[in-house]
Amino acid sequence: MAELVHLRLEHTLPELEEMERIGLCNRKEIRSIVKKRNDLEYKLRRKQKRKEDFLKYIEYEMNLLNLVAMRRERLLCESKKTEIDTSIAKRINRLFKGVISRYPEDEKLWLDQIQFCKEMKWYDTINALQTRLLQVHSKNPSLWVMAAKWEMEETRSPENARKIFQRGVLINPLSGHLWREYFRMELMYIDLIHKRRAVLETHNMKETNSDEDDAVLNGQVANIVYDKAVEAYDDIEYALSFIEICLDFEFGATIERINQDVLTKYEEAVKGFPTEKMWSYYIEYLLSLLDAAKESKITDNMAISTMESAAAIDCLKVDYYTKYVDLLCLTFHIRCSKGLKKIYKILIEAIESVDDKNSCALWKLGVDWLSICDPRNKLVEFLDMGIQKPKEISTPLKEMYLELCALNKGIDETRVLYKRIKKLGPLPPSIVNKMIKIEKSQLNSPISTLRKYYEDGIHEFGSENIDIWLDYMKLEAYHAGGDLSNYGILYWRAKKALKAEHLVQFQFQVMDLTKGCDAPSSALLIS
Repeated sequence: MAELVHLRLEHTLPELEEMERIGLCNRKEIRSIVKKRNDLEYKLRRKQKRKEDFLKYIEYEMNLLNLVAMRRERLLCESKKTEIDTSIAKRINRLFKGVISRYPEDEKLWLDQIQFCKEMKWYDTINALQTRLLQVHSKNPSLWVMAAKWEMEETRSPENARKIFQRGVLINPLSGHLWREYFRMELMYIDLIHKRRAVLETHNMKETNSDEDDAVLNGQVANIVYDKAVEAYDDIEYALSFIEICLDFEFGATIERINQDVLTKYEEAVKGFPTEKMWSYYIEYLLSLLDAAKESKITDNMAISTMESAAAIDCLKVDYYTKYVDLLCLTFHIRCSKGLKKIYKILIEAIESVDDKNSCALWKLGVDWLSICDPRNKLVEFLDMGIQKPKEISTPLKEMYLELCALNKGIDETRVLYKRIKKLGPLPPSIVNKMIKIEKSQLNSPISTLRKYYEDGIHEFGSENIDIWLDYMKLEAYHAGGDLSNYGILYWRAKKALKAEHLVQFQFQVMDLTKGCDAPSSALLIS
C-alpha cells in the first residue's frame, strides 16, 4: 500500500516543481500539499473505502485548483497551464470516477462530475458521462431532460436531443414531465429553423434539406409527440398544460389542434358523466377560450350551445346563467324580433331556474339589455315582475325603474310609479333617496313634494337613519321655498325619534351643519 501511495505522489512532483518555479507556491506550501495528499492517498488505500474520503480529496484538489487560478490572476501568469492546472483537473476527474464506480447509485456524484466537466469545458467527457448516467439511472425522467437540453442548447444538436427524448419516453412512457419537455424541444427546433431561414433569406441563400425542415415547420413532429403524450397520459388537465408551452412560441396551428383535442375530450366526458361539475369544467374551458380569442364567433356559438345543453338537463351552474344570457345578447344583438323573443324567453327561464338570492345579476343584465333593445314593451313587463320580488332583488330594480321612468316618461309618470312602489311595502333609504334626487333634478320642483318624500323616509327608517333628518333640515335651511322655523322643529323631532345610540352622532353633525349656516340664530336654536 505504501509503495502505491509513493508512486501516486511521485506523479504529482512535476506539477509541484513547476508551481514552485513560476512562483505560484513557495516551498513551505509545497511541503504542506505533499503532506496533505499523502494523508488523503493513505485513506483511499484502506480496505474499507469510504465515500467521505473521496469527497474530502476532491474538495481539497478543487480548492487547490481555485487557489492556483487566483494566484495566476494576481501574478498575471499564464505559463505551464497544461502541466499544473490540467494535471490537477484530471486528478479530480479520476477521483470522481473512482467514487462513482463504488457508489453508482448516488446521482449527486454524477451531477457534480458533470458540472465540473462543464467548468473545464470537457464536452466529450460530458457526453460520455451522460450516456453512462442514463444507463444507470434510466428511470429518472429529469436526467433524460437534462441530457437532451445539453444537446439542444449547448452542443446545438436537435437530432441528438430528439434521440435522447425518444429513448427516454420509451423507457418512461408514463412520465408527463418528459413528454412535455420533448414537446417543448420540438417547438424550440421549429423556432430555430424559422430564425435560420430568416438569416439565409437576407443573404439570398437556400437550405439543402428544406423538405425535412418543412415537415418540422408544419408542426407534424410536434403533433405526433402531443398525440403520443395524451395517449400515454390520458388527462384533460395534462393536455391543457401543452397549451401553456405553446404560448411561449408563435405556433397558432399547434394550439388550435390541442384546443380541438381538449374539446373532444370534454364532449366525451359530459356524455359519460353528465354532472353539473363536469359540465362546469367544460363551460369554464370554453369561456377561457372566449376571453383569449381575437375572433370568437365560433367559440361564442359553441359556448351558447354547450350552456343550452347543460341547462336542458338541469346541469348549468347558477354562476353561468348570467354569462349565458350575456353571450346571447352579444351574439344575436337584437337584429330581429325573433332574436329578441328567444333571448327574453331564455332570460326568464334562467331567472326561474335560479334561487332569488342568486338571481340579482340576471335581473340587472336583463334591465341593461332591454333598455337598449326594447325600452317600451318588454322592459316595463320585466321591471313590473322584478319589483314584486324579495327586497334583495326588488330594491335595486326599483331604483332602476324610477331612473328609467324619469328619463323616458318624465317626472309625472315617475311620481305615479313611486306611489305604486310605496304601496308594495317598506321603503328602504335607497328608494327614497333616489326619488328625492330625481325630484331635485327638476326645474322649480315644489318643496311640498320634496317634504312628502322626506316624511316618507322618516316614517320608514327615521329612528335609525341620521342622514334623512340632516338632509331634511338642510332643505328647510337652503331651499328657496324652505321655512327656517321648521329647522328647530325637525331637530326636536329627530331627538325624539332617533334611538339613543344615534343621538350623540346626530348632535355632532348638527353642530357641524350650523357652523356654516347663515340663518338667524332664532331659527337655528337647537336647545
